[in-house]
Amino acid sequence: DGGIADAFNKGVQRATGELVAILNSDDWYADGAINRMVAAHQTRLATNQSPAILHGDSVWHWPESIPNRPAPRRIRPRLWGGRDQVGRAFWFDMPVNHPTCFVPSSIYQRVGLFDTDYRVAMDFDWMLRAFLAGARFAYVPEVITHFQTGGVSGQHTRLAIREVCRAQQRSRVYPFRRRVAYWGKMSVNRLKSLTGVRLLPGSAT
Repeated sequence: DGGIADAFNKGVQRATGELVAILNSDDWYADGAINRMVAAHQTRLATNQSPAILHGDSVWHWPESIPNRPAPRRIRPRLWGGRDQVGRAFWFDMPVNHPTCFVPSSIYQRVGLFDTDYRVAMDFDWMLRAFLAGARFAYVPEVITHFQTGGVSGQHTRLAIREVCRAQQRSRVYPFRRRVAYWGKMSVNRLKSLTGVRLLPGSAT
């Protein structure tokens, strides 16, 4: 593949179902998670609600190589209000746990594929584009995935920050001061996340 975004795109293009989910190689779904997300999608359709990007909670796991390795933690998405509980969260970071997302194929058709110019933050860029295109988000308050830290975004924090800021700037929605705030917060959280003190994208329990 020509990078992560290219691999994502190949999967999306080959998918034939109503919902498309992307799971990275070291992660796994919680028991019953797929059935819960499919049921949530069907409930929305049965009640005449618009198809939505379904997302939930993720349990983060740290490598054994980390000194004083933290215990696994449940990470909830950052829900700050606004349209469908996402709103201003994009000012500061990724408001949803991307590995938990189940995306209706109709939304991919409207928003398009992942931008292969992004090496790390292609998920943030796509979610921001989806939000600005009017896609709805629906939170399912269940553990959907188990996530292994230490992946590409964790290894290339500075690049991730630059790419997120570029996506925000390209949107022409988020002011410069918000991008500076994001840069500062991500830099601090990168240091703290090594010990599990504070995590992104949301709150931990």
